[in-house]
Amino acid sequence: MSRINLSAWEDGTQRLVVGYDHPASGAFWQEWASVEEIQEAEHRFDKMSEDDPEYEKVMVIVEVGVKREGGMWPGIPLDKFRESVPEDLRDLITDEVMELLKAHKADLDSGYNKGPISLVK
Repeated sequence: MSRINLSAWEDGTQRLVVGYDHPASGAFWQEWASVEEIQEAEHRFDKMSEDDPEYEKVMVIVEVGVKREGGMWPGIPLDKFRESVPEDLRDLITDEVMELLKAHKADLDSGYNKGPISLVK
């Protein structure tokens, strides 16, 4: 799977990552939690029971660090990708990003023979 870093938190850790995953037949996006959000989730998780409606969401933040994501399986078709990203992050899905995703779709080795691309400004 290819990875394109689109934004980072103030400490430099990744915030929004997109890419193309050939086995999943589509694109994906992941919004990573900040250090503060992970610490808050850890604090909340310690007090939660498994029947809490937020349990799984908080557990993923604690264990993986991802707070929102889409297209991890199955992938999102490229013609539906932009609209699948939450509105507050959608401005980061530029024409340049879409062209890179199209190129990654066409390259069966994308993500396997190349490292992540950073478009963080």
